[in-house]
Amino acid sequence: MTLYHLNFYKIMRTKLLFFILFFQATVSLCQNSVKRSQIYIRDPYILPDAKSGNYYMYSSSYDYKGMPGKRMGVTVYKSKDLENWTGPFKVFETGNGFWADTTHGCWAPEVHEYKGNYFLFTTFTNRSVQLKHQLKNRPDSAVVRRATVVLKSNSPEGPFWPVSSKAETPPEWMALDGTLLMEDGKTYMVFCREWIQVKDGTLEMAQLKSDLSGLLTKPTTLFKATAAPWVTALDLHGGGFVTDGPAFYKNKKGQLLMLWSSFAKNGYAVGQAVSTSGKLKGAWKQIAAPLFDGDGGHPSLFKTFDGKLMMSIHQPNKGNIRCHLFELSENKNGLLQIQSELPIDAKPLAYEKEGYVEMEAEDFAVQTKDETRKWHLQTNDSASGKKYMMILPDTRKTHGDSLYNGINFSNKAGEMAVLTYNINFASTGRYYVWVRAMSTGSEDNSVHVGLNGNWPETGLRMQWCQGKNKWWWESKQRTQKEHCGVPYQIYLDIEKPGLHTIQFSMREDGFRMDKFLLTTNREFKPKNQTN
Repeated sequence: MTLYHLNFYKIMRTKLLFFILFFQATVSLCQNSVKRSQIYIRDPYILPDAKSGNYYMYSSSYDYKGMPGKRMGVTVYKSKDLENWTGPFKVFETGNGFWADTTHGCWAPEVHEYKGNYFLFTTFTNRSVQLKHQLKNRPDSAVVRRATVVLKSNSPEGPFWPVSSKAETPPEWMALDGTLLMEDGKTYMVFCREWIQVKDGTLEMAQLKSDLSGLLTKPTTLFKATAAPWVTALDLHGGGFVTDGPAFYKNKKGQLLMLWSSFAKNGYAVGQAVSTSGKLKGAWKQIAAPLFDGDGGHPSLFKTFDGKLMMSIHQPNKGNIRCHLFELSENKNGLLQIQSELPIDAKPLAYEKEGYVEMEAEDFAVQTKDETRKWHLQTNDSASGKKYMMILPDTRKTHGDSLYNGINFSNKAGEMAVLTYNINFASTGRYYVWVRAMSTGSEDNSVHVGLNGNWPETGLRMQWCQGKNKWWWESKQRTQKEHCGVPYQIYLDIEKPGLHTIQFSMREDGFRMDKFLLTTNREFKPKNQTN
């Protein structure tokens, strides 16, 4: 090599190195820094990685975010504090001979560290392959190839590659939501058999090969969805009972607990079961009441770097879906209970003191079911803090305007335009609800209030007749006999201390809310001539 060629080589190598560094820096700058409340995600799974000091949150690639090839796959976000995240980063992309659809989202990705590597369990679908079933009123097109696949990487950030050319779950089954469990030195996959194929969905277990590349044993059924008394049918594709998202916890007594999801009276929910033998094989005893029944679910469990036991779920099950995080603790019976929720974006968290708490309407944690009507932030000099919330659009301003149930009116609580507020209660008891609102007529003067995703009769149809065109505190319930409302009938019963969520949902569009308060004093009356 001549001196000329050597110098030319050095110059080109320097330029190439500069380009690579510049490209890496550009990619790094282009990665989004987002709050948890900005991330649309179902089935969130969080892996705390002690080696890097990062929390990793795995997700399907919604809207192909993080997927330059515009194919479906798995992405990951990473964070130091569970609130501020960067990503999404691609960790696996369908296509290139892989058996699943490139346009159908993967479900329930979760990553486990095992023998020095990271293993991704996730569910894929191929809609072109129909499976057999024996169910009446079930469309054949709904029963298709669905399976849990195991992939491997030496890093939690991927890339991941399948450990086998085949899916790990039985090829003739619609299977999903596989997870890894170690017991007595053996590895097991626990997964769900899809209700679409069998109507009453099941939880299944099977031993895995030591390298996780396939099943060593045939699946064994642990229980069916209807074993839990809280489960209700899902009216879709001819109906059935759902099993989703198993997650495991060994309590201080050495008992094995399982969290899993199905549908309850208030929507998607998280249930709890206990193995009477202490082993995976069971038998499994279902706890009568769900752990969480606020239209959210698919739990995963992890511990923070400072040792707190956390549960992640998605909530709500439709619409503005986000990852919600709850700190858990054990009760005296060894069962898991929700201690508190980690507020999204550190939204204002109000604290009850001596039987009293109040919040500004604009300090809500999340808004849901806002496809048709939505609460909007408005300004007004006479409002507290000069801000208030209003349900828009307002299309029924007078009694002569057309009423469209499910559009500009909803007598069923929790169906439309729901605001959720986080309040930590130190005291239990009956709390009477007062709201400072403004109405201009007879068709924008009522709202519903609920507790923890439930809508008791004592929170329905809050009504205003006084104080037109000005802010007015009220706590009355509209009845069939008294349309202007009966006092002392709007209240919520707080049965245990800790974090609770208060919800307000639309009854009539055009409703304006400035603030609200809860008090255990039945005779308390706010002064309407002051703020």
